[in-house]
Parts: sequence; C-alpha cells; structure tokens
Amino acid sequence: MAAGTLSLRPAVASDCAIVFEWANDPVTRANSFAPDAIARDVHRAWFDRILRDPDRRLYIILESDEPVGQARLESCGGGGSEISVSLAPAWRGRRLAAEAIRLVTARAGGDLVHAYVKPGNDASRRAFLRAGYVEQGTVVRKGLPAVCLTARTGAPR
Repeated sequence: MAAGTLSLRPAVASDCAIVFEWANDPVTRANSFAPDAIARDVHRAWFDRILRDPDRRLYIILESDEPVGQARLESCGGGGSEISVSLAPAWRGRRLAAEAIRLVTARAGGDLVHAYVKPGNDASRRAFLRAGYVEQGTVVRKGLPAVCLTARTGAPR
C-alpha cells in the first residue's frame, strides 16, 4: 500500500451501522478498555451524542473512497485531545494505521494529542510510534494499565 492513499471524512448518521460492526469485532473489543460487547441501542445513543458534541470528532477513514476504519478525537481539556483509531478487520496488517493516525492527529490543531494503548497491544503501540508519537510510560486508564503516547501537531483544525 503506497503512503498517502488514505483520507478522512467526518462521520454522518448513515455510518452508525458500520461503526457498530467494527466496534463489536472481537479483536477490537479485546483491545478496548471496555471489552464487553456493545448493544445496538447503546451504540446508537453514543453515536448520536458524538455527532452532536463539539468537543468530540468522529471520522471515517477511507481508502479510495472505501470505508476502512474509524477515528475519534476528544477534547480532554487544557488544549489537549485524546485519539482513538480502529481499522476494519479486513484492513488490518496492511500498515495503514500509522498513516491514519497521522491524518487524524493533524486535525487536532496545535493540541497535545494523547493515545492510550493496552499493554500487549503491540500492533497499536508500534503504529503510534511509526506515526511520530512518543511513549510516556504506563498510566492507569479506566482502572486498567495503559501505555500513554503523545504527539504535538501545529496543523490547523
């Protein structure tokens, strides 16, 4: 896969079903800080809230106009943001994650962007490192250990 082939677009209401499918993928759930399966009505309520929330941005990652994953930026105060990226199962292992992370990070403006990865999720950790993030050590996130990685970007929102 050639670098620079991915793009982002803001999520819209019609993306709810595909994001639900990706979110309930067993590998995604295992690497989440909330590993239980997500009920459809709970997902729909979350999805509707995130689309309306000015402090949260949800993007669909595209490869030649085909949806291949989702990414989220959430304001965490003090000018910082938290990033979350997940590729669809069929698109994992193609070394797309770092490019997707760079694209989303650029949307955070001049903020310090934080990523939290569960220990043992080496693929995600490596993708953030390839995208230019710096490992800050282990912290507690949602009651669980998490590797914290950060990046700064000066790109405009």
